[in-house]
Amino acid sequence: MINKKLYYNGTDIDVRLGDKILYKVWYFVNKPATVVYVPAQSKSDWLDIGDDQWAIKIDDEDDGYLVMGYFPDIGEIMPKKITFVSRGEVSKEIKKMEEKWRTIDEKSNK
Repeated sequence: MINKKLYYNGTDIDVRLGDKILYKVWYFVNKPATVVYVPAQSKSDWLDIGDDQWAIKIDDEDDGYLVMGYFPDIGEIMPKKITFVSRGEVSKEIKKMEEKWRTIDEKSNK
């Protein structure tokens, strides 16, 4: 499990589970999103992704999950299209996401 921190581009703010961010999808369009999976911070394996990845959820899209590489040893590789907004409440956001993914997994395993 990776124990190093990943920082938002051009800042000294580390990425944390539940963070509220803006994700730039078009030149002038930013969508609110939430950090839903970070290695060494996420306490469950509800997303089937590796320790070298982290994930965000676009807040207004049901299936708007984005999984990205997590390589803090390499240096400044955070996408510039992600902007930190505020720290979020982890428990409510993440529990909602975990339940949705468990339901999807159960349906796909049938």
